[in-house]
Amino acid sequence: MAALDGRFHCAYCVLAVPYPNFPDKHLATPLVTPQRFLEYARASGRLEGFEPPKGVLLIYKRSLMASLVESHAAQEETRIPQLTSAYRLPRTGGAVGLLGDFGIGGPVVSILVEEHAALDVRYFFSLGLAGGLQSDGRIGDIVLCTVLAVMDELHLDQTALVGWSDGACTALILAMNAPARVAGVFFFGCNMDPSGVKEIEPNQILARCFHRHAEDSARLSAAPDHFKAVADAVGLMQRTQPTASAQALAEVRVPVAIVHREHYQCIQREHAE
Repeated sequence: MAALDGRFHCAYCVLAVPYPNFPDKHLATPLVTPQRFLEYARASGRLEGFEPPKGVLLIYKRSLMASLVESHAAQEETRIPQLTSAYRLPRTGGAVGLLGDFGIGGPVVSILVEEHAALDVRYFFSLGLAGGLQSDGRIGDIVLCTVLAVMDELHLDQTALVGWSDGACTALILAMNAPARVAGVFFFGCNMDPSGVKEIEPNQILARCFHRHAEDSARLSAAPDHFKAVADAVGLMQRTQPTASAQALAEVRVPVAIVHREHYQCIQREHAE
């Protein structure tokens, strides 16, 4: 910025600075850590008597954040030194918090998660519309993006994938969508369209497994009353997805080993074959 003829003129210079994506960068000693943040917060006296929530919802959309705060009469939390809006949900006894108005995407979210983990928050739910502009988006796509991002970070141009159940679907869908990145797939114990699932009769094994899930939810979840709703949603997903066509599967050119055990109670053998 320079003053010419009594007026200020701005000149902008844009430099092509690459992101420092070099091997083992995360092994270096960080300058700022969540622990140092926690020490600062405690030294400021703002955490005296502070009881952290069990979990927090990360809200990216301001209108959604405002709606949640209003509809749930959320109570503002002012003791955490951070550039964000923080609230607690009274209906959960303060066990669930809301974080919003925190700026731009991934980097700041990573900082918030690390800082709240240092405060002993154990559960994080990211609620946003990332990727929602693509009309052909499917459940699981965000998992695939994460896999490719991790591969990029590790400088893996190509790798073999081993998957069981939903992990098998994820591996095969990745092979379909990004075949150049996948050397092969070990596909065990899952279906690629709803017709491959057996009609499962209630039995003691499944009842014991489901009971254990319910107990774990009651003991560990920040919202244990939502277990049935979550279970119903997962059941709907399992009954209706994925929906890969026979033609799409036939076009897979990545080596795939489909493994099926003789007495598998969930998946049709004919579907695996």
